[in-house]
Amino acid sequence: MSRLSTAAGRDLFAALLELTLLAVGWTALARPAAGLEDGLRLTFSDDLVAGSDRPDDLYTAELRLESHARGFVFRLGERMFTRRDLGRRFDETFGDLSLEPLALGSWDITPRLGVLRVGRGLGGERAQNEIHRWVGSEPVDLDYVEGRHWYPTFEAAARREWSVAGGSASLALEGFAAPNFRQHLRGGVALERPLGESWSLRLGTGYQFNRAEFDLLRGALRDSGPTAELGIAWRAVGLRWSYNDFGTRAGALSVALDLGALRGPAARR
Repeated sequence: MSRLSTAAGRDLFAALLELTLLAVGWTALARPAAGLEDGLRLTFSDDLVAGSDRPDDLYTAELRLESHARGFVFRLGERMFTRRDLGRRFDETFGDLSLEPLALGSWDITPRLGVLRVGRGLGGERAQNEIHRWVGSEPVDLDYVEGRHWYPTFEAAARREWSVAGGSASLALEGFAAPNFRQHLRGGVALERPLGESWSLRLGTGYQFNRAEFDLLRGALRDSGPTAELGIAWRAVGLRWSYNDFGTRAGALSVALDLGALRGPAARR
């Protein structure tokens, strides 16, 4: 293994370890609260094998940790973005905090506040090229945007669920804003059905509207378009294919590990 790939592997491991320790620490501090379901979920997604008209470009990968504790949900993660046509890239590092869903009639409402930093992150370039090395692709050598740019984030989500024969159906609405960076409005429906005691299947479709204000995002995000998802879960492990999550008309595959569910059936899925 070359020195470059060894360093890239160390950077990828360090970024994952840093995010894990932060989320584990948050959960551990909140664990004394009785009667609450603590949980820790790790998700990694990548578009490398999903296919698009701009393969492995624009929003290419995301690493996210989500922690449930003391009635709050804390998320921390990083997304990788490239513009090969402009020779530039940035990492989108984010953190946000929300309450567990609040009941409003038949709807569950989730308000969320956070912060987002755009620039050189925890090692996006080296992590991306290490993945390329694993799968035999060419490295991506692009300049990072100058400086670091900070944005507040505001998000509100509403969800309603119905029981259907053998499973459930849901309607979800979501609005997200990072002023002077990007915004979106999204709505969708989904069907979820258990398959035996350990498996479940999820199928969803929807539509979203996007607005890009950051220079590198202009011309990269579509103003609007359909969304879709197909997911299967086995106990604490989930595999999901999604389309157009960020308005780039690209597919992505994600793998999620629910560490809370590993503690027993009472943990939140």
